[in-house]
Amino acid sequence: MKRASAARTVSYVLDTSALIAYLASEGGAERVQTLRASSALPFIALTELYYTTWRRHNQTLAEETVQHVLTWRLPLLLPDER
Repeated sequence: MKRASAARTVSYVLDTSALIAYLASEGGAERVQTLRASSALPFIALTELYYTTWRRHNQTLAEETVQHVLTWRLPLLLPDER
């Protein structure tokens, strides 16, 4: 996983609801698509996405969904970072 770095300008942080809206093509998905290139991804949002998908669907889909989001190659904000 790639950590957020100073080399890339991060203007937004995607939360779990933004990820779900985008992945499910819900309201706001277009906005997330627009902001994605200048966004970072908190580790906790990935955790919540995994848990929510597992609870609503199954573990396999949860793993596939998180792997899909990681292909976006967004900077990852870990718990020890601000």
